[in-house]
Amino acid sequence: MYSQFPWIEWATPWGVMILLAWLSAWGLARRRAAATGLDPSHVDLALPLAFILGAFLAGVLGDALVSERWLAGDALQLETRRRLYAVAAVMLPLLYAYSRWAGLSFRKLADTLAAPALVFMALARIGCLLAGCCFGGLSGHPELLANVADPALQRQLATVPVLAAFELPWALRFPAGSFAHGQHVALGLIPPDAPASLPVHPVQLYETLLLLILWAVVVGHRRCWRQPGSEALAVLAGYAALQFGLEFLRGDNLLVAGPLTLNQLFCLAAALLVAALLTSRYRTR
Repeated sequence: MYSQFPWIEWATPWGVMILLAWLSAWGLARRRAAATGLDPSHVDLALPLAFILGAFLAGVLGDALVSERWLAGDALQLETRRRLYAVAAVMLPLLYAYSRWAGLSFRKLADTLAAPALVFMALARIGCLLAGCCFGGLSGHPELLANVADPALQRQLATVPVLAAFELPWALRFPAGSFAHGQHVALGLIPPDAPASLPVHPVQLYETLLLLILWAVVVGHRRCWRQPGSEALAVLAGYAALQFGLEFLRGDNLLVAGPLTLNQLFCLAAALLVAALLTSRYRTR
């Protein structure tokens, strides 16, 4: 929504929120480490190391991927989304390698970082709102979908038709030049000179609220996570379930398997991973 500060050129609202998200997650992880007997210096070293190397290696992997940069279907975000998954995929092995090198329990380290990661994502989504990315599907004006020739794109904008049947009081209209506005213009839903997009679900705010609720639940039930790694698995399962549901309200993600997006397929993979790990843990008792 606000891609740049009007008074400063080298910083963006999205960048400021990412910095705040990082500092908040780092501080919470240090406190959690100290509370569990883990030297906080491991957080100081492992987190920046894994993030920086993860971002670098993910960039190398991302350069090898073919980018499909077309506005109407994915609002130029596919390349960034792939890189984000690559960062996560690279960071976990790096954190595991660090735990082995430092003689730490990887499960304990994962528990230390899991809940702070939820806070990081919650604050990062506010940055997404300010940047106008990761926007929602239509909230109201379903009759305009007849202007979209591709049925897949119609379903993308209104995956759950009943949720697009009326305009919610809190629906957002993004200004001209935003991703949502560009998508709606490209699909013929609004004229090019329209001052704002059609109303869309503020899925970024939905996710921020739900992530903070999930964080509070996880932190409030820490006595239930008796075995090392249980808290991390609970966070992963909760995040996957949350993301899977919110994807039905997204308007920027391509549908790749019926009504499901690539994000939802990753969520299903994460759920299967959690189930496999829990099954393995139960069998080894």
